Amino acid sequence: MGAKIEGIGSNLLYIDGVTSLSGCTHTILPDMIEIGSFIDGRYYRIRDNIKNTSFENLGIIPDSFRRLGINFERKGDDIFIPAQKHYEIETFLDVP
Repeated sequence: MGAKIEGIGSNLLYIDGVTSLSGCTHTILPDMIEIGSFIDGRYYRIRDNIKNTSFENLGIIPDSFRRLGINFERKGDDIFIPAQKHYEIETFLDVP
């Protein structure tokens, strides 16, 4: 927007103000916990889509649901949850 900012990504920012700022466009990332809640609440339905999930920012959430036996497909930035009759929880490696 025009301000001079240094130190982004560190614990100390230096902001050198300017006489005027310009506009910008920004997209807020979806809440990871909400996406997980949508997956959890929709997996038992026939099928469903969750749109604009910012999939690459979901961290361990997709893998955690896969381990619980919930199948889904990534379609671009969306998650498609197909119908499932049975769920098989992945066995943990540390269980004898």
